[in-house]
Amino acid sequence: MLSLYLALLCRAMHDRKEFKHDLKNFSLPRSVDGTYNFACNMLPGLAMFSYVETAWRILKEKNIPEDIIRASLSIFDKPVTLFMNKNDGAKGYDHFVWNQHYLDGEIFLLGGLEYQINIEFCAKASVFKDKNGNTMALADGIDAHRSGMVLGSKNFEDTKDSFAASIREYDDRFEGYPIREDGTVSKNQMILSKSIWDKVLQNGDSVVSVHIPHKTDLSPASVDDSFKQARAFLKTYFPQYNYKAFICTSWLMDPQLGYLLKENSNIAAFNKRFNKVTDLSFGEGVLKFVFFTDSSAELNKLPENTSLQKILKNHYVNGRVIYEFIGYIYIN
Repeated sequence: MLSLYLALLCRAMHDRKEFKHDLKNFSLPRSVDGTYNFACNMLPGLAMFSYVETAWRILKEKNIPEDIIRASLSIFDKPVTLFMNKNDGAKGYDHFVWNQHYLDGEIFLLGGLEYQINIEFCAKASVFKDKNGNTMALADGIDAHRSGMVLGSKNFEDTKDSFAASIREYDDRFEGYPIREDGTVSKNQMILSKSIWDKVLQNGDSVVSVHIPHKTDLSPASVDDSFKQARAFLKTYFPQYNYKAFICTSWLMDPQLGYLLKENSNIAAFNKRFNKVTDLSFGEGVLKFVFFTDSSAELNKLPENTSLQKILKNHYVNGRVIYEFIGYIYIN
């Protein structure tokens, strides 16, 4: 039965439009008794590998350099390691749905970072630029806690003095609540005159999403090189993709990392490259990507194998969390 399922899954993957639509309701088979089953858990990996040759051919037809194709498609063995990390060493294949983006040539590994195209700016904010090139963001559609965080985020559920932050546009001006340097929303409204300020980035605009592979080099030199490669790559191979910003939605965007980690840490330096916008968050990103567990984890039992794990575990044990913010770098 599993062999038949695999054959049908491989066949279905070749109709990309219909298959991606069906992924919304997709679930993998499970063993009858609900226990670990190697065949069930590894099956999506076999389906992924079956399409790699087709993905390679399509990317070659777009004239993408072979070394970039090879680097981008090499991702497909890493989900086995991720599955093992989350399941006490048991083998299986994780991220089947997410990894479809690589097969469709939407994510490319350039240097140490991955870049995803066909993405829209999703932050609840608009960015404005004045005549001198200065930028400012106003919240647009955020129900804000009195602290300025998104109302409903973990530890920010209290509705007392909460407020609705949206932009009001008039013939001569914009009015709204500015986003502070730490990504939270200020209660002090501002007026931006249209004679000075232009709206340059808003929800729905095309952007490039930056993803950070596990254990990649985040040193400033490596990141600079990766961004340089990305700009050149996009200009050469996707000149029609008129993106307005690089964005990163991640726990790595939480401004708290600036004081929790050493000032010269690579993570802190990467964080500072981006402007931040608060987003609804329950602090689960760190549990998933640093500790390879989920929100049901017993915090006292989280591992402390690295200095980062030790710092973040202490943060969580003391009732605090690291939030997923949306970071952006506006492209002038």
